[in-house]
Amino acid sequence: MIKRNLLVLCALGILVCLATTFWGCMKKPEEVALDKGIQLLLDKRYAEAMVAINKALEINPNYALARYNHALVLQQQGDVDTAFKELNDLIKTAPNIPQPYNMRGKIYADRNQWDKAFADYQKSIQINNTYGIVYVNLAKAYAYKGDYEKAYQNVRKAIATGNSIPTYLQQDIESHTKYKIVQD
Repeated sequence: MIKRNLLVLCALGILVCLATTFWGCMKKPEEVALDKGIQLLLDKRYAEAMVAINKALEINPNYALARYNHALVLQQQGDVDTAFKELNDLIKTAPNIPQPYNMRGKIYADRNQWDKAFADYQKSIQINNTYGIVYVNLAKAYAYKGDYEKAYQNVRKAIATGNSIPTYLQQDIESHTKYKIVQD
């Protein structure tokens, strides 16, 4: 009898573990929609990506990553002014994620508003210093401004976080410094 009860308890324990694992791994509907939108965005299928991201936002209008990706699709489609406005709104309501600062910094850099670009890049790093793409963007900005030492320093940080450096940037920095950039 004790053996049987022990077996029943073990079986129940296994079922509870399986159920917890199953339910814990299920994504929320807005996450599923956003994942689809991101994949479409990566495939450069912007109109379809916008539909999927809008579905995520319909389910959860405050979903910060969906709002960021919405702005990203707008920017990719050339509607930079609307993307910029959305990034400003997102930063006001979700100030602790690095992506909007980095993207807004890129827009500022494209507009030659360097002080604002650098401030946004630094804020992005302050939030998450392992968000490597921001170091690439900082390196680009410093190289454009002619500060190749700082550009090189940021390239090293980008590489340390697992990001690759565009060939044109690598060649530009190497031609203006004594450094050789080695990427794995």
